[in-house]
Amino acid sequence: MEDAIEWPESPDHDTSEKNNNSVLETFILLYEQLLELWNSASPSYSNKYKRNEALTKLLVIYKEIKVDAKVVDVRKKINTLRSNVGSFIYP
Repeated sequence: MEDAIEWPESPDHDTSEKNNNSVLETFILLYEQLLELWNSASPSYSNKYKRNEALTKLLVIYKEIKVDAKVVDVRKKINTLRSNVGSFIYP
């Protein structure tokens, strides 16, 4: 008589991916509203303090994905997203 092997249940990656995707979608939608981060025609674009405030708003959302994130991580994420969109639009 063989003992049945109980395999540990694998984590549900689909749920965490869907959650991360919805958080990233929220991140992108907020980024679009924060003109001081991307629109050089905006008067706030050259204001360092307003740009830092906007990055801090994005940080709150990004911490849902990466708990120990800092503003530097938000800047990296923005650059990654901009690079990916650019390569998608301009193949």
